[in-house]
Amino acid sequence: MQSEHQFTLVANPDGKSPNERIGHVLNPETKAVYFRFSSSNIQNEDAALLGLFFQSNTSVMILDLSNNSLSSVGCHDLCNGLVTNKTLTQLDLSDNELDDECAASLSGILDSNNTALSISNLNISNNRFHDGIAVKLSSVLPSNKNLQILNLSDNFLDNHGCSALFNSLFNNKTLTELNLSSTRIGDEGCLAIASVLSQGSSLVNLILSNNEIGDKGVEHISIALTSSSSTNNKVPSSSLELLNLGNNYITNRGAHLLAKLVTKNKDIEAIHVEKNAIGDGGLCALVLALNESTSEFGEFFFSKNQISHIAASTLKKLISTKPFKIDESRLQQLSETKLVTGSDLFDWLFDIELNPFLNLPRLSNSKHGVYTEVYNMRNMTSLDLSHCGLDSDSFSSLCSLLANSQSALVSLSIAHNEIGDRGMTALLNSGVLSHQLRHLDISYNEFSDFSIWSIVRAVLTFRRFESLNLSGSSIGEEAASACVTLLKESPCLKVFRLANIEIVGQYFHEILKAVSYNQSLKLIDLSGIHLHLPAVEILKQSVLKASSLQYFDLEGCSFDRKSLELILSFISGGQAHYLNLSRSKIDANNSAAIAIALESKDSKLRGLNLQHCHLTKESVQIILGACSNNVANN
Repeated sequence: MQSEHQFTLVANPDGKSPNERIGHVLNPETKAVYFRFSSSNIQNEDAALLGLFFQSNTSVMILDLSNNSLSSVGCHDLCNGLVTNKTLTQLDLSDNELDDECAASLSGILDSNNTALSISNLNISNNRFHDGIAVKLSSVLPSNKNLQILNLSDNFLDNHGCSALFNSLFNNKTLTELNLSSTRIGDEGCLAIASVLSQGSSLVNLILSNNEIGDKGVEHISIALTSSSSTNNKVPSSSLELLNLGNNYITNRGAHLLAKLVTKNKDIEAIHVEKNAIGDGGLCALVLALNESTSEFGEFFFSKNQISHIAASTLKKLISTKPFKIDESRLQQLSETKLVTGSDLFDWLFDIELNPFLNLPRLSNSKHGVYTEVYNMRNMTSLDLSHCGLDSDSFSSLCSLLANSQSALVSLSIAHNEIGDRGMTALLNSGVLSHQLRHLDISYNEFSDFSIWSIVRAVLTFRRFESLNLSGSSIGEEAASACVTLLKESPCLKVFRLANIEIVGQYFHEILKAVSYNQSLKLIDLSGIHLHLPAVEILKQSVLKASSLQYFDLEGCSFDRKSLELILSFISGGQAHYLNLSRSKIDANNSAAIAIALESKDSKLRGLNLQHCHLTKESVQIILGACSNNVANN
């Protein structure tokens, strides 16, 4: 297909080889600016013919040979023909099978001492090059005055190749874009990058995505770009406008370094840090720095990092204050990621650089820089800090923030942390429980019996609590006594979770007896507890009196056949709507008991969970048959 400006090698309807097609359509009279041979199955023997053709062609400016089957042999023949061409400016050899064997040939077409070529754009990405290509290119780049764009991405360079390449750029003043994504560059390679950037490199766009760069590498680059900013008259100014560090190993520390860079370097207009390990504090600091920057910022991409719901809402506010291109559509996805560590939360809450936006009065009397007042949290009704790596220090700091906030929190979860007794004391002293809190989950922390007793007594004092989760706790005499009082006197308690607790038998029996006094309780969770026959008999008497109890969570409980049969008998004859027996041992006899319970005319059971119970095929058939006869029809 030909036109005055473009020549495209068409598909092969006649079964001719590329060589036959090229020889048939190319002749000395073929004139075009753009020769497109991408995805045309061009092989080594075809490259020799193309080299001969372009040796004397005077019209070609763009040659696209991407996505073919060229190896180093073909590349060598092609380059031998191109060295005498005087018009070619863009050469695309990406997605072939080139390796370091043709490095000398490729560098030769950039050597101004041996070629008439004036190539300004060279793309050799996605080949099989190693450090050899970088070393060869480094020998010609210092004297090259034409190349502006070089794409070496998706090759097998590493820190050595990167160092050789950048050391050659000290004297190069024409290269404006360098793409080294997916080339295995790490922090060591960033040292060489920084040494060039600090001296006022001509680079405008630097793409380093999909590599092995961590915070140390970011530190090297940030220091270099800060020292070479246009505001620093002591060194040559850097021209860099776009820095792409996506999909590396950057954490909050690296993000803070980039934030400082943005505030000091007025030339940077675009930053990419998507797919890293940056948390709340790092991302918020970066966005704030961008908003305060006086430069005309154009792009900021940060999707797929480790950001919480809390920071996501703040990011939205920050983003809305300054119009620049941003992947805001990914913000919801980001906000669905839980906090990875407690330090991420406190980097965000306590960062001095964020203080001007959040208006937090500072009182630097602790290692976290605890504030005497807190920003407006009156619209926050739910706070989930489970699995955040919180310890007693970090949680105490958070409680000090909440202390005078007149919080509107209705639900608070601090499950699966290491808060300890000191953190519990801070929570009790914060006044959060006295506001509007109704749902509290303190499960799987390291609390003493006294702390459990204290929190239960506090919940009982504020009689509006609807759910309390004490799972994974060690319940001694005092805590058990408080739980008994709570069940007897709380008018609103609907959910009480005691999964996997450590408790002496007699104290557990007292708690089970107290269930009978509560007329608001709807769900009880006894998962992971050994329910021997005496305990089940007590539970039966309580359930028959507690008319509101409808949901029983017995996941992973261990009980003998008689205990399970007794549980099924009183549950099937009462008000129970849901029974969770997942991860329990269910044998053939137990399956028959389950079937009888399901078929009972008094059964109101609408949900039965038997996941991971290792049921036999016969047991499944028995239970499914009973389900079809269940009067609740579920």
